[in-house]
Amino acid sequence: MVKHEDAPLGSRTAPVGGSSGGGHPHAPPVAWLAVFMVIAGVTIGAAALITKITLLWIIGGVVLAVGMVLMLTSKVMDQAY
Repeated sequence: MVKHEDAPLGSRTAPVGGSSGGGHPHAPPVAWLAVFMVIAGVTIGAAALITKITLLWIIGGVVLAVGMVLMLTSKVMDQAY
């Protein structure tokens, strides 16, 4: 059996999922923070709509906007593949 390190360059393949360890190999922590912020912003905004709390809705919008800016600056979609 040939070890992964001993295989010729052209024959090296990544395991299913595209990474040799845990997590996504191309995504820096700021990209994951941006995704978390977008999900949190939408969740906070949905809770605010249900409870009819305007301040909570504004906070959710701010969190969502900051997450979207982080997504644009960290180029999340360029790291997908």
